[in-house]
Amino acid sequence: MPGFLTNTTNVTIEQITSIGNVTDPINFLQNVNNDIYGGLFWFLILWLIAIVMFFAAQKVKDDAPVNNIMYAMAVCSILAVIMRAMQLLTDHQMWVFPIITLLLAVVVWSTKPE
Repeated sequence: MPGFLTNTTNVTIEQITSIGNVTDPINFLQNVNNDIYGGLFWFLILWLIAIVMFFAAQKVKDDAPVNNIMYAMAVCSILAVIMRAMQLLTDHQMWVFPIITLLLAVVVWSTKPE
């Protein structure tokens, strides 16, 4: 049936053999990220970690949602720098988390009680 599958990625045998080479774990993670997910896998995982950490912090301290998301994004910023050093993220993907953390820090600082 033509047109049944849309938005698919064509995979070549070279990509399969490069992904299947698991002798170097970091290289394997880079290949999976780039060849299968188009470079977005670890970026989306960091967003998922931030969301999970935010909801976990909300269970502990429910009265400060902006603080909680700021702390979650700060942890993800550190993870993003580590993942960039491992070349799992691009520079553009890495800088999203610290910029959001800084913006949230400005909001928290400007709205704190005197």
